[in-house]
Amino acid sequence: FVPDPERESLDSIRARLRALVEAGQIDPKTVSVNAAREALGVRRERAEDALIAEYGRPDLVARRERRKRR
Repeated sequence: FVPDPERESLDSIRARLRALVEAGQIDPKTVSVNAAREALGVRRERAEDALIAEYGRPDLVARRERRKRR
């Protein structure tokens, strides 16, 4: 069962992300946002939020900043 991505808290998504990392299913430093999205069953934006919040991904932070400047 995958929770409704609109209602699941970021903390819950982060916990599931940590569990995937601890199980060795994904590498938080190199996983693409789309691969994380598929593994977590959430929208792309939520996967990106979780990767940034949990692992501080500077590449994703920079990408987000570039998108905001457009």
